[in-house]
Parts: sequence; C-alpha cells; structure tokens
Amino acid sequence: MEKIKLFDPVVTRREEFVIKQVLKSRFWAYGGGAGKVLEFERKFNDYTGSKECVAVNNGTSALHLALSLFDIKDKEVILPSLSFVSTANAVIYNGGKPVFVDVDPTTMCIDETHIEESITSKTKVVLPVHFGGFPCNLTQIKKLCKQNKIKLVEDAAHAAGASYNNTPIGSHGNAVCFSFHPVKNLAMPTGGAITLNDENSKNLAKNLKIRCIKNAIQSGMFLSSILDSSKKSQFVHEENARKKCRNWNSLLSNT
Repeated sequence: MEKIKLFDPVVTRREEFVIKQVLKSRFWAYGGGAGKVLEFERKFNDYTGSKECVAVNNGTSALHLALSLFDIKDKEVILPSLSFVSTANAVIYNGGKPVFVDVDPTTMCIDETHIEESITSKTKVVLPVHFGGFPCNLTQIKKLCKQNKIKLVEDAAHAAGASYNNTPIGSHGNAVCFSFHPVKNLAMPTGGAITLNDENSKNLAKNLKIRCIKNAIQSGMFLSSILDSSKKSQFVHEENARKKCRNWNSLLSNT
C-alpha cells in the first residue's frame, strides 16, 4: 500500500543555492529584522497587499504577538471551536478569555451568525481561522467588527496564497497571522509572519519588533522555552521563502 506523505515540500537547486549562500555568510539570525529577513518582509508585504509585514519564527508566535498589540487582558476573544490549539493558547497567553463558537459545516470556517450572538461588552477581538486555506466570510465578519468597534485578527496559518473576493488574504484584518510550517502552502523548516492593515501599521510594526527582542531577552534567547516568541528571524529560512515567493503564483496554479 502506498503511503500518503504528511508533507512534500518543493526543493530545487535555487533553494539549495541560496541556503548555502546564507550559511557561508555566517550571519544567520537577527532580532531586529534586517538583510534577507527584511527583503522577505517587503516581498511578502507586496504579495499580500498589506500595509506592513513582520517576519517571526513560527505561526504560534505570530498569533501571540498580534494579539499582544490589542491589550486583551480580561477581555473576550471570539474564535472557532475547530482549530489548532495555538489559536486559543495565544488568547490565554495574553490574558484574554477564549469564547468558542461553532463552525459552518459546509466550509469548516467560523459561522458568522454565531459571532453576532456571542458579542458582549467585553469582546475585544474576533479571531477567525481560514480553515484548510478556505477563506471565512470576511465581508460579514468585518461588518460586525466595525459595528461593534472590535479588532479583527485572522489566523491565516493555512491561507498563504488564498484570496477573498479577488483580494489576497493578508490585506483584510487589523492583523493577519501566517505559518510557514512544512505542512503549509509556503513551506519552510520554520517561520511565520504578521501582516498589518491598521491606520497606524508602521507604529504597530515597530512595536512588534521591539516586543520580539524584549521577549527574547526575557525568555532567554539561547534557552529552551515553552513559548519562544523572540523574533529569531533566521536568514536561512527567510531567504528560502523569498525565493519561493518569486514563483508563488505559478506554484499555486499547478496545485
């Protein structure tokens, strides 16, 4: 019986070449975001059509850091009952209360009618998950957020390359969180990103990079931790991702 692989990343000579270049440079990581990391941030920002982009070490860190921007301590965050554990953990880690609502059985994404039923005076953020890369009903969700002055943070771990109403995922919510885990569309050994679309996105991006460095110092950058949200941007992975973004549209059209 033939086994179905959990993931099968595309690795060409181009990826091998750029990884060797970074390895030989001896400049592999930097918490402030520079060099190949900065190049990737700009390219992914252009691709998604967002205002700002900050690269991080994984999707869990992206969720944790994005939620930290909106002070959810003792506040409620509405999220779907179907998701990876990191979605809810990021809420709890920031002192918030997860409020689970059911999903639409036809899309497996959060049911927007249940969002409306769950909004209270304590609701600070709606956190939809684009399950399996299938976009949520962002039109209705954004409308509810605007009406109730609630922030929209998207879990787009599965959704790099997806679009909603012909607009790339990454350009809709106040913050959108991506994962580049090997099972994801844009597959790396590790990596993640946050795209920002607030009016003050530039300040938020700067704030994120400061928090990344601060978290690295507090957790012990060279020590193992349960949740390491240091912005240990690894040039090896970011340059690999940057090269893959070059052929992103052709890769998606062939899947």
